[in-house]
Amino acid sequence: MFIGRNIFLMSDGQQTLGVGLPWAISAAFLRPNEKILSSGGDGSFMFSSQELATVAHYKLNIVQVIWVDKEYNMVEFQQELDYQGQEEGVDIDYIGYKEMAESYGIKASRVHSKEALDAALIEAYRTTEPMVIEVIEDNKQNIHLRDKDELKKY
Repeated sequence: MFIGRNIFLMSDGQQTLGVGLPWAISAAFLRPNEKILSSGGDGSFMFSSQELATVAHYKLNIVQVIWVDKEYNMVEFQQELDYQGQEEGVDIDYIGYKEMAESYGIKASRVHSKEALDAALIEAYRTTEPMVIEVIEDNKQNIHLRDKDELKKY
């Protein structure tokens, strides 16, 4: 999550599910004149989605990006690595995050492409009002990133 200029918080894959939005809320109270960007997967977001009520109540200057793949993806990724491609209990049902945000009175959009995401972020940064951006994605190839030679040096 970006907090203003040159400030970034990340749980670094420690599976601290649900911390993104609460961290963003704290950051927004500390830096009310700066846009706070919180980004996370749908599984993680569901652990604290009710905090949209706080965002709406205080009209916090937050953009929440939700990457929707209908899975606890970090858990799936680890299971596939550790158990020869097997995974269990990682699928989650789809929820209309756009509609959820709108039910709190928060402006929201649903995007399906990089270009649409870029446009939604530009729109979000033009205002101090909160916004939720739901990104529908297919990340089935992500697990294969570990096989790419250019990534092995890291």
